[in-house]
Amino acid sequence: MNYDWDFRFLLPYVGAFLRGAAVTIELSVLSFVLGTLVGMIGGVWLRITRAKLVLLFLNDCVRAVPILVLLLLVYYFPARQL
Repeated sequence: MNYDWDFRFLLPYVGAFLRGAAVTIELSVLSFVLGTLVGMIGGVWLRITRAKLVLLFLNDCVRAVPILVLLLLVYYFPARQL
């Protein structure tokens, strides 16, 4: 069995692959920055006693939901654009 690894048919789509890589990097950086900011704000907020109870409750609720369900919610119920 001899397979020919010829990927020349993908050359017309190099631009699309590069745009996809750029979007992936942008989303990764944005997620990192937003996650860091939310985590820092949540960490400061944890010092407040009443806020600590609310944050721990929300954390437990989100962690109890399977990740696939969260992904489906994000995919099928996107934020409405204004």
